[in-house]
Amino acid sequence: MEQSLNFNLSTQEDDKHITNITLNVSPSAQHNSIYSRINGEEEEEFQPLKEFKQLTEFNKERHESIQHFVQSLRRLEDLGIFKSVGTDSKGTIYYMVFGYKYPTNTVERVQANKDVISILNFISERYNFSFIYFYTKIKKLSKEPASTLRQMYGRFKSDNKRRLQGIHLIHASCYAKARLKFIRCCGGGRMNYLNKVNFYSTLAYYLGTIKTESSLIQRIIGSLPHEIHQIYLREQEAVSKYSYFVDIYFVIEARVQSKVKEANYAKSDEMNQALLQGCAKEVLERGDEQYKNFKTESAVQTTDIIGRHLYEFSRRENDLIPEIFILLVTFFEVNPHLFKTDAIFRAAASMEKVDELQIHLQMGNYYILTQMVNEPHAVANFFKKILKCMGEPLCSFKLYPRFRDLSDVKIELRVDKLKEICSLLPVVNKHTFVYIIRFLHKVIEQHTINKMTLHNLAIVITPNLFRPFELTANDLIFAGHLVESFKLMIQHYEYIFEIDEQDSYGSSNTSNDKK
Repeated sequence: MEQSLNFNLSTQEDDKHITNITLNVSPSAQHNSIYSRINGEEEEEFQPLKEFKQLTEFNKERHESIQHFVQSLRRLEDLGIFKSVGTDSKGTIYYMVFGYKYPTNTVERVQANKDVISILNFISERYNFSFIYFYTKIKKLSKEPASTLRQMYGRFKSDNKRRLQGIHLIHASCYAKARLKFIRCCGGGRMNYLNKVNFYSTLAYYLGTIKTESSLIQRIIGSLPHEIHQIYLREQEAVSKYSYFVDIYFVIEARVQSKVKEANYAKSDEMNQALLQGCAKEVLERGDEQYKNFKTESAVQTTDIIGRHLYEFSRRENDLIPEIFILLVTFFEVNPHLFKTDAIFRAAASMEKVDELQIHLQMGNYYILTQMVNEPHAVANFFKKILKCMGEPLCSFKLYPRFRDLSDVKIELRVDKLKEICSLLPVVNKHTFVYIIRFLHKVIEQHTINKMTLHNLAIVITPNLFRPFELTANDLIFAGHLVESFKLMIQHYEYIFEIDEQDSYGSSNTSNDKK
């Protein structure tokens, strides 16, 4: 049964404390309470609330510097000049710069360069970074792109220059190549900068040099402007069909035609059926190779969690729940009225707000959550984004086939099978599953107001928790069965995960083995 913990904190006009906080928590999810003295009186305070207050404490310098970073990034993205791609497996952040989109107006150009320098000085104090600079559509004799790059490097703080890992020039003109090669031969003070510059005649060739970074490649391709993407597709067509980067469409077409030819089908309807069957066996989406057989003991925890493995999510000492989930769940718990938000977790949100939230949280500015009370859909969508983009889904690649094959099991027998499968989950996955399910219960409790019934919530959450390493058309057929299985997990989680009232299973504070 749910219990209500009511905190009525008396306040004066100048007092900064929150008033009338109500948290609904199940006894099995409660944590050790502490006593804090407020206005001379002892008040029992819920542990996650205390931790949330500490984590979201306002730090003016940090908050303003990240806000300035976000504003600079927005201006450059609006111009189409600059795009943040993400990080590779070594933690290097990649940015794409489109030289041909630099404004011709002098004032705008100066502001754009200031924004780029501001962003990179901010990032380089924290991470290693690389440029992917597109010379595409720049006139042959134009010196401006090379000059801009050199000026940008020259304006970096001296301690940050070493963090620049490389500048990868795509579609560079012959003039630019010849000029930089000549300077390299002559040597000089700019050699440190020039040694970081690499030329690539095509984007496809550059991507071939980082083919082990499959998730980074996907983000680069997905961030390309339309005109560059069209050029990339033409480059791709020219690559051998045995190349790593052959478009999957052509692979499917070649294999299906071969099968049809061998079978020597005469009727068109038989040929069409063969085409459909062939496509159903082909891979529509593939996971990141580095997470296929991921060794959890080698995981390095980070706050840059999008696209990462669950074991790489930052966790506090002795905690099995990643810190990001604790923060987002507690955000709703300290603002319980948000559970009543219409279509929460189903309605879309401003992508700008979601991206802004992501940037702040990745950089450790948790105070931003206190500014998102009026944007519950942005927080809910970011929550789903984390789950959807995980390097390995919460169900794990290894156990996904067993969850999928439950479609052959009768509903009345499926709970016991779910218990058997869930017992095989890695311990962090288990605790995170329970933590999220308990949170979803609180959303469902308000279904008469927010319209998010058990079924509606399961429909929008299930695809983010269950997915295979290689997605085929056959897997799409089982989507409905997975929804039904997850509904049973929500309803019977205490039995499935063997939880009793004294168990701290799924809580954010536990001393169990982290592996």
